[in-house]
Amino acid sequence: MFQTEPALIYDSVYALAWGLNALQGGTTLRPVNVSCEEEVPWTDGSSLFNYINSVEFCGLTGKIQFKEGRRSNLKLDLLKLRQNSMEKVGEWSTNFGLNITNHQAFHEFGTTNITLRVTTIEGKLSTDVELPLTSAQEMDQSRMASDLSSY
Repeated sequence: MFQTEPALIYDSVYALAWGLNALQGGTTLRPVNVSCEEEVPWTDGSSLFNYINSVEFCGLTGKIQFKEGRRSNLKLDLLKLRQNSMEKVGEWSTNFGLNITNHQAFHEFGTTNITLRVTTIEGKLSTDVELPLTSAQEMDQSRMASDLSSY
C-alpha cells in the first residue's frame, strides 16, 4: 500500500520523463538562455504538452492517461483504519466521484481521539461531538471561530 501523494508525484515525474524522451526523439533539445525580467515561452512547450497528453502506461496509481491535459480514469480507494487493519470503505474516481461502498464502516467512529463538550444553552443540556482536526486549514478555521466567539 502506498501513500497517495508520493505515488502521484512518482507517476507525474515518470509521465514528464516519457514526454521529454518522446520530444527528444522528434527534435534536438538545446539549452536556452532565460531571463528573470522577461517571460518568454519555451518554443517546444506545446509539443511537450502534447507528448505528455498522449502518455499511456501503468503507474503506481493505476493506468496513466490524460484527456485535455487532465488525468483521466483515475480511481483511488478510500480506506479506514479499523482495529489493526485497513478496510476499504469506498472509492473516488474521475468518472464517478465519491462512492461509499461500506456505509456502516464509513460512518462508524470509536471513542478514541474524540472530544465531548457538554454545554447548556438557555437551560437545555446538549452534547457536542468534536472529531479530531484533520488539516491545518480546519485548525485555522477552528481557531478563528474560537477567537470570534469571544467577542
